[in-house]
Amino acid sequence: MHERDRELLARIAAVNRACGEITIRLLSMHPDDEAYAAGLLQLGEAFQHLGSELAERATDLTSMPSTGHASSTAGGWA
Repeated sequence: MHERDRELLARIAAVNRACGEITIRLLSMHPDDEAYAAGLLQLGEAFQHLGSELAERATDLTSMPSTGHASSTAGGWA
């Protein structure tokens, strides 16, 4: 596994941990609170950045010569 992939997977784990914590806080807030909006923004930016990195890495991998591994899609994710 490439170091870049290890770092990307570590960031996925970190975002996953933070997502749970932020979600629990958001569940206890009123949607009118500024902190609520800030939490939504924090989640959105984290997922957006991570999604861009994942898509970029997938593009890099698909443009490389095949290693013989079967590809799969995430299909069915929300």
